[in-house]
Amino acid sequence: MRLYPSYCVNHVGRTKALKKDFAELRQLYSDAQERYSDPARSTSQAKIIANNKIKDGTEDPRQDLISQLEKSQEKMMELERDKLAISDEKAEIAIEVCVLHVPVILLPIK
Repeated sequence: MRLYPSYCVNHVGRTKALKKDFAELRQLYSDAQERYSDPARSTSQAKIIANNKIKDGTEDPRQDLISQLEKSQEKMMELERDKLAISDEKAEIAIEVCVLHVPVILLPIK
């Protein structure tokens, strides 16, 4: 039977405790990596799924945005036409007012 000095026994116990702590830290680290890499994975998987749906011809998630943009552009064109019509109308009114006042100005004073 071999006897170890007391400092060796303590050293062996510390080594086991350190190995256990190291294993726990390694597990915590791997858990943290999984937790932080999952959002990136889920985002990339969502993009892949969306692209597959687009290729399959099923549902295009961007189609709603495209239709909203087209409606907004149509509304802008309509408002632009209304603006031009109003400015033309104002110009016609200004010309009519000027035409009405011109003969008065050109009449000789008696």
